[in-house]
Amino acid sequence: WGWNLAAILAGIIAAVLGTAICVLLMQVIVGLLTNVISRRAVRDTIQIVLLVPLMLSGFIFLGAIETIQEFWDVLPDIAAWIAYTPAGFLALPVMVAQGQWGMAAVHLIVMLAYVGVLLVAYNAIVNRTTEAAGTVKERQREVTGTGLIGRADTPMKAIWARSLMFWFKDPRYSASLLIIVVLIGIGVVQLVVIDNNEMSFIAKIIPVAVAYLIGFSISADLSYDSTGFSLHVTTGVRGIDDRLGRVFALLTWGLPLLVLLTIGMLYGSQALDELATWLGLGIGVLLTGLAVSSVSSARYIYPAPPPGASPMAQPEGGMGRTMLVQTLGMLAQVLAALPVIVPGVIALVTGSPVWGIVTLMVGVLYGAGLLWAGVKIGGKWYDRALPETYQAIVKVSALY
Repeated sequence: WGWNLAAILAGIIAAVLGTAICVLLMQVIVGLLTNVISRRAVRDTIQIVLLVPLMLSGFIFLGAIETIQEFWDVLPDIAAWIAYTPAGFLALPVMVAQGQWGMAAVHLIVMLAYVGVLLVAYNAIVNRTTEAAGTVKERQREVTGTGLIGRADTPMKAIWARSLMFWFKDPRYSASLLIIVVLIGIGVVQLVVIDNNEMSFIAKIIPVAVAYLIGFSISADLSYDSTGFSLHVTTGVRGIDDRLGRVFALLTWGLPLLVLLTIGMLYGSQALDELATWLGLGIGVLLTGLAVSSVSSARYIYPAPPPGASPMAQPEGGMGRTMLVQTLGMLAQVLAALPVIVPGVIALVTGSPVWGIVTLMVGVLYGAGLLWAGVKIGGKWYDRALPETYQAIVKVSALY
């Protein structure tokens, strides 16, 4: 329609309106987000959330290939809806060229309304910003107590309460669990979207993978404390109290999550008869992983983002040490869990409920015994090398 004079004029009008919409919309967005984005927690959350589609990009791409033909068929309907959004300002010359004068008039009114609304919003934001200039407004939050930490009557319970608080408030811990959210999402997609019986094993094994990653997640707990670990040194916290407090904090939310996730995935896969096997595998892998982490986190300190830093921050040196310690630690977790994995595999291959019960018993009893041994060993190393451990923490903190 390039030679249609009316369409050319409509195109010029659409370009002007579209430019005004884009500029005003960006100013409104920047104005609304200026105060919010200045908060570190919000920035860290955005960084973490943006990683999710990157991790799932392969599954998204495969799904797009399967549905591209369906998308092509509904594309005209989608375009008809987009035409009346701010992104559809270039629909005006198309409507004029096709002689759809009524729709073109409605479209023009809608675009002018967008410009008007954005002008009002932008004016309100500017007025609010200029009125607040030169003044300091601070929210006063009433302190009603110290929460769980205030109710702790032993060092172990205090560390338990503090570590539990970190899992919900410290973005560094949240970032380390991002892959767990992705795994759960993959399982849900497999059960709800793909719904392939041959692929149901993926959903079944996800709780075990989550248990494996949760068990590894406290392998850098002392490094995360950074120089704040000096409080443990000066107050004389025993190693057994430190190890137990951190383990119990993770089990407080990790164990219920594992049980519910296992039941949910098996229910979705219609394989609840295998519950004992998979539950034994998950609990065994979780407890043995915590046992290994309780030793390795006290024995080997490696760089981790300090408090206040972005969870995505990378050190200027020491990456080789980090990769080596993490690789060996994850390999040790697999070896430690072999006594649970072997009966679990036998139960799955033979379909025997007896072996399923054996797997559950081994997972709980062996896992709990190994966890206690790991806590004791890690606690003894903690007590024996406390000054050296603190020096190592200070050293790796200086890398950031």
